[in-house]
Amino acid sequence: MDVPLLAVSSSPEEWEKSGRSLFQNKRYLQALHCFERAGLSREVAVSHTYYLREQARSILVVGSRKSQQTRIAAFLVAAEAFLECATVAINAKEKRVYYRNAGDCFERAEDNYRAARAYIEAHEYTTAAKLFRVCAKFDEAVDVVKRFRQEIDDDVAQNIIDVARLFYFRGGELQ
Repeated sequence: MDVPLLAVSSSPEEWEKSGRSLFQNKRYLQALHCFERAGLSREVAVSHTYYLREQARSILVVGSRKSQQTRIAAFLVAAEAFLECATVAINAKEKRVYYRNAGDCFERAEDNYRAARAYIEAHEYTTAAKLFRVCAKFDEAVDVVKRFRQEIDDDVAQNIIDVARLFYFRGGELQ
C-alpha cells in the first residue's frame, strides 16, 4: 500500500521564490525566514533591514519623550542597517536605493547631518544641500552646490548661496 507524502521539503529555489514574493508584498519578516532557508544571507540582511524600518515607522509618538526617543533610536538602527546593505549592494542602482533609505531614516531620527551625507551617496543633491543648510553646515552645503550645480534646483542653490554669504558675512569670514 502506498502512503502519500504529507510534507515535502522545499528546495532552496522554492524558498527563494517564496521569499521574493513575500518581500515584494512587504512581508519582510516572513521573507527573511524564507531567505534563511534558501541560504541567501544578503537577502536575509536586506529583509531584516526593511523590517527594522517598518518597526520604526510603527512606533507612535504619543507626546511622551520616551516614545519619541524610542522611535528615534529605532530609525537610527534602521539607517545603520541600510548603510550596511549599501556596502554589499550588487549594483549602483541598488546602492543608491539603500543610501536613499538610510537618508530617510536618519532624517526621521532627526540626524540631518548624517541624512545629508547619505543623500549625497544616493545622488540626491538637492535634499543633501537643504539638510546641510538646516544643520548650519554651510561649507558642506556650498560644496554640494558647487560640485553638483547642474543637478540641484535653481531656487535651492541660490537660497543656499545667499544664506551662506549672510552667515559668513556676519561671522566676518568674507573669504
